[in-house]
Amino acid sequence: MNLSARAHKNLQSALAGALLGGLMASPRAGAAAVLNGLTAFTQGVLPFLFPFSCLAQLLACGRRAPLWALRLTGMLGGSPTGARLLAEVGDERAARRSAMMTGGVSPMFFAGTLALWLDSRADGTILLASHLGALALGGLLLPRGQARDIQTPEVSLPQAVAQSALAMLSVGGCIAMGALAAALTGAFLPDVPRALLHAALEMSGGCRAVISLAWPRVPTLCLISAACAFSGAAILFQNAGYWRGVGISVVRLAGYGVIRAALSAALTFVMICICQAMKIAV
Repeated sequence: MNLSARAHKNLQSALAGALLGGLMASPRAGAAAVLNGLTAFTQGVLPFLFPFSCLAQLLACGRRAPLWALRLTGMLGGSPTGARLLAEVGDERAARRSAMMTGGVSPMFFAGTLALWLDSRADGTILLASHLGALALGGLLLPRGQARDIQTPEVSLPQAVAQSALAMLSVGGCIAMGALAAALTGAFLPDVPRALLHAALEMSGGCRAVISLAWPRVPTLCLISAACAFSGAAILFQNAGYWRGVGISVVRLAGYGVIRAALSAALTFVMICICQAMKIAV
């Protein structure tokens, strides 16, 4: 076992031990946090992401695709779809660019979940455009690399449903554990630092926590945009399980997330300013 892998396992064990101790000390608070996370998942995430995931798999199955098409599929499919598709495609430079471009979240989270939570389809559209722009611009910052075309596997409707159900189970579990970690580690923090910590640990629940702060519209949207582009520790660790085999560590993925977050927040601010200057209703 190399040094980075050993450090990763030690960090994982330390975090698990700390959370287990906190859960034993405050079982009711932990259970309430998990319940809140699962409620947010079943009411605001699952209804939008599950059908999108099924249909996206059927659309891309059984085709010989160039690298750009796979990256586009990864961008539209959200994490960890891109990591699963592209972790073994191309050289190291191509893999790094792919990791940057496919480390975001599904468009349905913006068009469905966030539009619902924000009660604004226009805000969801701005966030989606900013997110996709940040993924693309982030990829352009890295070397291109080389890769071959690959044949995507055949997928039947029952297989797509089963695979999407497993993926949604993973997403729901990450949301629940992120909510637990945020509740236990941020129990003594004021509302704003606790919401920011939640967003850093688990993106979807963190976005809902940011919305609950009732900040003015512009900083709220910019912060949500950054949180989605960073994607949160829960998603980073999911993606790292695929990219680690090609030498891309979770630390590097976190660095990519910071770059995407800065780009996405900046794009969101610029788009809001443009819409206001043009007097477009948003």
